[in-house]
Amino acid sequence: MMGGAFARNLRHHRRLFAALCAAAAAAELLFVQVAAAVDTGSGFGDLVRIMPRAVQTMFGEQLALASLSAAIAFGFQHPAMIGAGLAFVVAAGTIPAAEREGGLLELFLARPIPRWRYLAGVLALALVGVAVFPVALLLGGMVGLATVSVPGEPAWTRYVMSAVGLGFLLFAFAGIALLIGATAARRGPAVARIVGLALTLYLVDVFGARLAWLAWLRWVSPFRYFRPIQSAVSGETSLVHFAVLAIAGLVCMALAFAWFERKDV
Repeated sequence: MMGGAFARNLRHHRRLFAALCAAAAAAELLFVQVAAAVDTGSGFGDLVRIMPRAVQTMFGEQLALASLSAAIAFGFQHPAMIGAGLAFVVAAGTIPAAEREGGLLELFLARPIPRWRYLAGVLALALVGVAVFPVALLLGGMVGLATVSVPGEPAWTRYVMSAVGLGFLLFAFAGIALLIGATAARRGPAVARIVGLALTLYLVDVFGARLAWLAWLRWVSPFRYFRPIQSAVSGETSLVHFAVLAIAGLVCMALAFAWFERKDV
C-alpha cells in the first residue's frame, strides 16, 4: 500500500514537481550570471558602499559577506526559491486533508491495512521534494558557473552545504505540513495555516535580527537555523542547526502519525 500510495501521489503531482525544479534550476543559473556581471563591473564592495545607510543597517551581517560567492548562495535563500520548495512540500503534506474532504480517505482506510502505511506514502512524496529540489538549485548553479568566466570563480562544491541546509529547512516544514495536513478536515484551510505559519516564522527571523524586543523569539523560527550564505562564503556550517531542523521535522512527523493512528477519519 505504501508503494502504491506513493506512486499514485507522485503521478498526480509530477507536473508541479517538474515545473518547480526546472524553474528553480533556471533561476539559480540566472543568479550566477547576474552575480558574475556585477562582479566584473563595479564589484560588490562598491555596490554595498552606494547603498543608503538604512539599507546597510537592515541587512547588516549579510552585506558584510557581500561577494560573488555570497550572491550565488543567495539563490538558496531567496524568498521565491524557498517559497517554491515549500509549495511542493505543502502540496504533498496536505494530501490527507484533500482526500478527507473529497471522501477518498475513508475509502482508502476501509481496506485492511495499517493507517501508517497510507501516511508513509504521503510523507515519501514530501521527502522527494526535500531531497530533489535543493539538488535542482545546485545543478542550476553548476551550469551557471560553467557559463561564466570571472577572476577567482568559485567551485560549485562551495554550495553543496547551502543545498543541504535548504534540504533540512524543507524537512522541518515537511513535518509541519504533514501534521497540519493529517489533522485538517479540508485542504484549503490547511494550506492557509501552513502558509501563514511559514510567513510568520520568516518575519520573526528577519525582524528579530534587528529588533531587540523580538530577538528572544527567533529560536522558534526554522529560518533562524538556515544560513546558506555563511556556509558558502566562510565554509562554516553549523551541524547543530541541521540537527535542530531535523528534530523539529521528526517531532512533527511523529505527532502526525500518532494522531492519524488514533483519531477517526
